[in-house]
Amino acid sequence: MNEGFLLIVLKDLLSRRPDLRLILISATLNAELFSSYFGGVPTIHIPGFTYSVRAHFLEDILERTDYKMTTSNQLDDYCQDKVWKTPRQLLPRKRKNQITTLVEDALQNSNFETYGSRTRDSLAN
Repeated sequence: MNEGFLLIVLKDLLSRRPDLRLILISATLNAELFSSYFGGVPTIHIPGFTYSVRAHFLEDILERTDYKMTTSNQLDDYCQDKVWKTPRQLLPRKRKNQITTLVEDALQNSNFETYGSRTRDSLAN
């Protein structure tokens, strides 16, 4: 959302500042679409390499490394318990949003039975 807003501002700014030059670089954007949005500006295509992406999940890493997360190894640099949520997230909610409900349902339906007890204990922490 921020990037879209920034592009709108930049387009407006370019019409007011003819001395300003804008260079957008991306490996995934549709260059023709952006060119037409900015009034048919020229594009340069530089061929590159694509690399496959592998997804790694926390439970798989915990299982492979045999690492166990406990309350004692979840301290920050000042020996305080790590707080993974913002103060606003810690406030009680009046109503759950759709994403929260989906995540909680997924966690309840996932028993991680294919993982060892050490991994399941770590995930509980």
